[in-house]
Amino acid sequence: PAFNGFVHSAHNTTTCDPLPHPPVDNTSFQSILSYYKSLNIFKVVTPINIEAFSTAFSIHPNKPYIQSVVRGFTEGFW
Repeated sequence: PAFNGFVHSAHNTTTCDPLPHPPVDNTSFQSILSYYKSLNIFKVVTPINIEAFSTAFSIHPNKPYIQSVVRGFTEGFW
């Protein structure tokens, strides 16, 4: 059962949309400000080797999704 769930989750990444960028319009200024202030509150440590992750998924069929995940690892998730 756990293996089937893993296969289902992996398959879903072939069709899912890229992860969102942080908002850039002026109407979201307060959200952006809150986000940057919270960076000092929460320290998130991820033991993922981003270069190895990027290399391992370089042949993934959904490149925009993988690129968005790599961007999230390097620049932060929104």
